[in-house]
Amino acid sequence: MNGGTTPTAGGPSSTGRLVPDALAVGPGRTGTTWLYKLMGGHPAIATPSIKEPEYFGTHWGRDAEWYRSLFDLSSATTVVAEFSNNYLYDIEAMARVVEHSPGARIIVGIRDPLKLARSWFTFARRRGLDPDSMGAFLELELGEVFGSGLAARRRGGTLREPDTVRIGEALHVSRYIDRLGRLVPAGQVHLFDFERLASDGPELGRDVFRFLGVDPDAAETLDPGRVNPAVLPRFPLLGRAAHLGADTLRALGLESLLGRVRSSPRVSALLFSGADRTSTGDDGFDPSEIDGLIREERLELSRIVRDDGDRRAADAGER
Repeated sequence: MNGGTTPTAGGPSSTGRLVPDALAVGPGRTGTTWLYKLMGGHPAIATPSIKEPEYFGTHWGRDAEWYRSLFDLSSATTVVAEFSNNYLYDIEAMARVVEHSPGARIIVGIRDPLKLARSWFTFARRRGLDPDSMGAFLELELGEVFGSGLAARRRGGTLREPDTVRIGEALHVSRYIDRLGRLVPAGQVHLFDFERLASDGPELGRDVFRFLGVDPDAAETLDPGRVNPAVLPRFPLLGRAAHLGADTLRALGLESLLGRVRSSPRVSALLFSGADRTSTGDDGFDPSEIDGLIREERLELSRIVRDDGDRRAADAGER
């Protein structure tokens, strides 16, 4: 899915909206924050001041100037990039992207499904949800775990597809990549392999920059820092309170302030502690209960990666 033509700088669509040249569409916990920081450090890439605007989904009704104001555009900008982790699960939002920016490059994160499930389980506990069994975890809705602004959408009766899909279904990431492939040409989709981050971060960054048509060597000098660690609230009530506070700031239109609070090491240290990565299931996470899902998803992701490699090899041969 990697490759294609070099994009031009973001511009207005036929409706006058600023449209992105590139979008990182998730899913969550696949290195998207690392990617956001990496791309934000490239002089040719404009990234939003808040990581997940969800403009083509939740905020489609907002004034176009609001979206434009999130980007610090300069004469050096050749790529405008948005990051919204739930787009992969929002077919309506992606259809809007295709309509208004048909040449947009799409970056999709992939990760070993067992590690992804463990990370999502920990993140659910971080949000104060505290599922006490695998069954309870798999029945959670994606919006409960990752849905920024979920409370406001519930109040307004504007729930979106990612709000209601069950975790047990959302973990089948391959199905959503296949669905995306029916909307977007393969050459406009890049698979971002989370498993390479620990050992091959700079080359992973170069791959992304090549895909976007900007100087790949910039990856050598940029340091996005470590991947967001798995953390848990020091107390369950703290997780719920932090979630409620975030929703309140969004409702007040203070997304930029929320972004600064989230990135504060002091706030993180106050609210959260490191997750126990050596847990043997005492927290309710039992891999044996999702063994079939994991085996199936590993096979499907392997197929997608293999097909992607074959296509890129064929493209290289034609050149």
